[in-house]
This record gives sequence, structure tokens and C-alpha cells, in this order.
Amino acid sequence: EVFPVPTRALIRQGGRACFYRLVNTSPILFQVQSGTKIIMADDRPLRLEAGAYGLLPDYQPLTMENIPKAPRNYQTVALPVPRQLFEDAYARMGPIAVPSRPLPASTSSFPEEAAVLFDYCCQPGNLARLPGAIARARLMELVTWFALCGAVLGEGQSPRLEDRLRQMIESDPAFDWTLAHA
Repeated sequence: EVFPVPTRALIRQGGRACFYRLVNTSPILFQVQSGTKIIMADDRPLRLEAGAYGLLPDYQPLTMENIPKAPRNYQTVALPVPRQLFEDAYARMGPIAVPSRPLPASTSSFPEEAAVLFDYCCQPGNLARLPGAIARARLMELVTWFALCGAVLGEGQSPRLEDRLRQMIESDPAFDWTLAHA
């Protein structure tokens, strides 16, 4: 089995920008390197300043605003990580409170060891040079650090409306479901 090694994205912006209903197809671990990132989900803002680490869920429409802080541009490093690695890491951690819905999250405090590992995983070519099993283990360690610091990915939700409806109705057949719940 070949492990698809994720590659990081470096996002730079010179001006303030807002993106509406942006949907990631994979969970993303990120660090705001300069400026401010504001993420809106369910009408709740999450504000991350330079130096902060966070987690963006998959298949959830998010509003994101990136704000540069003069004299520097806004800059973020983003690392997409397959959902299965989150689930595998959480299974090995033992008892962990996994939110019922995937929402954006930030870390409360990020130890130096975790920051060094994040930087290592984001450097082009580092993970690709490793055997697949080792690259996978490093990413699972990184996911574990994020979880221990408060950024836990919520339960997966299918991007297909029919699957979400089926899951909702199965969970409580007596509830008066409406389209707004989907």
C-alpha cells in the first residue's frame, strides 16, 4: 500500500481577504505565521493571531478572513492530513472527547516539540523521503499533539446530502426533521 504523502501549502496575501462557504476536502492543520485569521462556523468566530496553530475540518462550509498586519503580509502554512490518520491516532490515544460535529479549532498551547514536528512535516520533501509507514507515524504524532492541545477533529460527516439525511433520521426517527437540519 502506497501512502499518499501530503504536501503543505503556503498562503500569502498582501491585502485583507474574505472567503465565503469555503469547503476543504481534507482536514487541515495550519499555523498563522503573520497577520490574523478569523474563521466563522455556525455563526461563531474563531480568531487566530500570528504564531497560533489550528485545525480546519473537512466538508464543512466555513467563512475565513485573512488580515495582514502592516508592514507584513498575511501568511499561513497549511498541511492537509487524511481523515483516516486522525481516526487512527485518536483510537490509539485512548479516551478522548471527539466532538459530534467537525468544527474549526485552535490549540491552547503548543509545546516546542510539537512546533518542531509541524515545521518538519511542512518542509518540502521531508515526509516524501521517509518510508510510508514512518511518514504516516510522524503525521499521527502531529495529530496527537494537536489533540492533546485541544484541537480535536469532530466526527466525519458525509458531503452527500442523502447520506447526512439518512444518518440524522436513523439517529432519531421520531424527531420532526426539516431541511434546515440537513
